[in-house]
Amino acid sequence: MATSNQTKMAPDYITLLQNPNKLPLQYRVIRSMFKIFGTVAPWPTWKFAAKIFFTPRTRKVRENEKEILDAGETKIIQLDELDLFVTSWGYGDKRVLLLHGWGGNRAQMTPLVKELVDNNYQVIAFDAPAHGESGGSRTNMAKIVEAIHLVNDTYGRLDYVIGHSFGGAALTVAIDRGLEVDKLITISTPSIMQRSVMKPFQSLLNLPDKVMRRINEKISQIMGQTLEEFSAVNLAKSQTIPLLIVQDRQDSVITKEDAIELNNNWKDSELYLTDGFGHRQILRENSVHLRIGHFLAS
Repeated sequence: MATSNQTKMAPDYITLLQNPNKLPLQYRVIRSMFKIFGTVAPWPTWKFAAKIFFTPRTRKVRENEKEILDAGETKIIQLDELDLFVTSWGYGDKRVLLLHGWGGNRAQMTPLVKELVDNNYQVIAFDAPAHGESGGSRTNMAKIVEAIHLVNDTYGRLDYVIGHSFGGAALTVAIDRGLEVDKLITISTPSIMQRSVMKPFQSLLNLPDKVMRRINEKISQIMGQTLEEFSAVNLAKSQTIPLLIVQDRQDSVITKEDAIELNNNWKDSELYLTDGFGHRQILRENSVHLRIGHFLAS
C-alpha cells in the first residue's frame, strides 16, 4: 500500500477527545496560542484553525486489515484530478458501500467484509479524499459526498450503504442530495453537527466564539447549507428509507443521545445499542456484524 498520506500531522481528534485530560504538550501549547491570538487577531487565527479542521490525519493500517485489502480488487478512480483508492470484494447481485469516518480509511471497515461477502453481497470501500491512500491533503463534507456519488456511478447503483462516524453523516447528506439506496446503516454517527462535531473541536483547541463563527460560515459556504440544515437529525425528517442506527453506550466521542435523537426523527429506523465497545472497537464486534447482516436481509 502507498504511504504518501500516512504521515499527516493534523490532530487525531478521536484519540484526543477520548482523553481530553491527557493532551500532549504540543496541543496544550496550541490551545494557549488560540486563546490569545483568537481574541487579538481573529482573522489569521480562524484561517489557521480552519486549515487544521479540514486536514484529516490518516490512521495506520493493521496487518490483518492489509490482508483483507489484498484479497480484494483495488483500483483508482479520478475525482477532480484526485486519485481515489477503491477496493471491492465478492460478486453478489446487491452492492454494499462501506465508508469510514474522519481520519479513518477503508482498511478500518474491513472487519465487516467477511460477513457481507458470506451473505452474497458485493462489498465496496474507498478512501475518502485526503484520507488513506487517496489524494489530497485537506477535504470537507461536500467533497466526500461527491466521492460517494462517483463510486455509485462507477460501480453501479449502491443498494445498501454503511457509514462509521463522519462517514455515516456524509452518507445521509449524499442520500438527501440524490443518492438512491434501499437501506442505510450508521455506526457511531453524529446527528447534530454543531453539538457533536463543532463544539468538541472548539473545546479541544480552546477557540473563541468569533473564530468558530467564521469557520461555521466557511462550512456553510462550502456546503450551500447551514450546519443545522445538513445535520442528520434535520435531514431525517424527509427520509423514508429503512435505517439501522448502531451506537455504543460507552462511546466517548459520539453519545447515545445522538443515536436516540436520530431514531426519534427518522420515519423508518431501528436503534441497536451496544455496551463497552466505544467509538472504534464497535466496528470489529461480531455481534454488530450479525445485527447488520440481519437488518440487510430482513
